[in-house]
Amino acid sequence: MTMLSFRADDSEAAIAQRWADQLGIDPSPPLRELERRVLRQDAGLSGPPTDAVVTDAGVEEPPPRPEPTGARPGRLATIALVLGIVALALSWLGVPAMLFALIPVACGVVAANRSTSAGGRADLRATAGIVMGVIAFWAGAGLLLIASLPGDRETEADAEASPDEPEEPRRVPLSALHIGSCFNPSGSAFVDVVPCGQPHEMEVFDRFMLVPGPYPGDEQVDALARQHCDRGFEHYVGLAPGRSALVYTYLRPGREQWESGDRGGGCALFDPTGADLTGSMLGERR
Repeated sequence: MTMLSFRADDSEAAIAQRWADQLGIDPSPPLRELERRVLRQDAGLSGPPTDAVVTDAGVEEPPPRPEPTGARPGRLATIALVLGIVALALSWLGVPAMLFALIPVACGVVAANRSTSAGGRADLRATAGIVMGVIAFWAGAGLLLIASLPGDRETEADAEASPDEPEEPRRVPLSALHIGSCFNPSGSAFVDVVPCGQPHEMEVFDRFMLVPGPYPGDEQVDALARQHCDRGFEHYVGLAPGRSALVYTYLRPGREQWESGDRGGGCALFDPTGADLTGSMLGERR
């Protein structure tokens, strides 16, 4: 490598001659101008550095521009906005909505941190997505809290189950009774049905239907009805008739009822001592 030496009193022509003699090149006009300013100790040379690049050919080339990085954050901000709207629409789902709401929040935060040249609108979209995600999260949490509070249904159910306020009896025809119905007779074709947890006089334990055919007579129908009631009594009470303090009464079809096509009957428990029944007799030894 050839080393060049210069003295402060060298003229421009002398320096140019050394360039030509030792390197075989002539300095370009910009380099000559720079040399002249250095020799004159130009105060402008101490200013802030420029980003421009000066080549030997004297052409100033601007520094390469950084590639824009706002395109991808801009798309991410749009995704955060769309997902925030969806999260708000699904906020009624509770826990799933709360988990989904975290996605637009995360996308919006990443888009806001990465956004450089996107600016303005992208930042607004990212912020809107974050806000919607936060609102959807707390909306889902609020719905869960409301759902966990005791409602009016539970209060009404507790009031119905309260033994201090017995229900009013309902008057229904005998044909409306079914196995397990607890009632008080009213001296007519209608009875007063009450909850079995309240005191009552009678309780249906069997319903039966006799086989079709010509009316066999009162005694035969009574015998058939008692056979059905005996079997039903033991199944319902747990003891055979005669071994329990309870007895039963029955209704069986008469001739007119039989001939009209209705051959059904029923059996009901009662206490011959006159005591009220309370609760179901199924499985009790009484």
